[in-house]
Amino acid sequence: METLTKRQGEVLVAIDGFIKSHQYPPTVKELSILMGFASTSTTHSLLIQLEKKGYIHREESKPRAMKVLCQT
Repeated sequence: METLTKRQGEVLVAIDGFIKSHQYPPTVKELSILMGFASTSTTHSLLIQLEKKGYIHREESKPRAMKVLCQT
């Protein structure tokens, strides 16, 4: 599995923490707010990178369909 950048690791930890405290995954907008990003496009790009690296799995048509497959 490819290594993560610092920002990718922070996003992965944020996703995992959100799921543990809410019992469901965050939307891209919620994750953007949580991370303090000005744009959802940054979050979307990081999610694509995490998915390509095999750390998460998402279903594009469902906003909350996200699973953490591997933690750092």
